[in-house]
Amino acid sequence: SNITAQMIFWLSMYSTMFPGSMARDNSNRFEESQRKVKVSDCAPAKVVRGILSVLKNVIRQALFSRHG
Repeated sequence: SNITAQMIFWLSMYSTMFPGSMARDNSNRFEESQRKVKVSDCAPAKVVRGILSVLKNVIRQALFSRHG
C-alpha cells in the first residue's frame, strides 16, 4: 500500500541522511521526543526513536488526507 511505501521511504531517508536537512525539518519534534525518552548516548537508538515519531505523523497525515 501507499502507507507501507511511505514508511520505507522515511526509514531509508532518516537512516541515510540523519543528521541532515531532512532531519532538521523535524528537529523540534525530535528533540522533544529525545527529552521524554532520555535514551543513553546510543546514536542508532536515538535515530530509531526519531524515525518512529516521524512515521507516526506520516501515517496520521496519510490517514487524515485519505478520509478527509
